Formats: sequence, C-alpha cells, structure tokens
Amino acid sequence: MISILIAVRVWGVTLSSILEDSLVIGMYREDITTILDDAKESFPQVWPVMALAGTVSMRIEDTTRAATFFDLTVASPESQPESYLEISRIYLIYGYPLAAERYLLPR
Repeated sequence: MISILIAVRVWGVTLSSILEDSLVIGMYREDITTILDDAKESFPQVWPVMALAGTVSMRIEDTTRAATFFDLTVASPESQPESYLEISRIYLIYGYPLAAERYLLPR
C-alpha cells in the first residue's frame, strides 16, 4: 500500500513539473504524450493523477486526451466535488467555455 502511495506521489510530482516547465512542454510534446498514456495505464482511478494529466494535456493543446483524463477524474470513486470546479476552471483558462459548462451544469 505504501509503495502505491509513493508511486502516486511520484506521478503527481512528475506531471506538476512538466506542467510548470514551458521549455519541456515546447520541446518534448511526443514524449509527454507517452508519459500521459503511461499515467492512464498505471492509475486510471486516482483522480489527482488524472486531473493533472488532463491539465498537462490542455497545456500541450491535446483537448481529446484532456477530455479523457477529465472524465476519468470525475468517474474515480475517490473524486471530490471540487474536481468539477477545477476541470471547469482549466477549460476556461484555455478558452473552452462550452467544455467548462459541461462540468458545471447538472446532467
């Protein structure tokens, strides 16, 4: 159990570091998509990892991949209500108000 928690933290730090480094984002897009796919295979039900992966996907302008990660975020059994607000905020920041609306309005 502890090793899984450590792995989740490592993934979180990795994705956060990628998100904060515009040089890495610009130069290594293909490598980043591979990392994102690995994150999805490793922790599809860990909402913080999926939320970060979705945010990184938005940063590299891969909206299809981001939507997949954000859907996994809210589908996670441990997902928090704040997830919907955070996903909407990310979509608004990147200029996708209709996608943001999808997570704010009742279904």
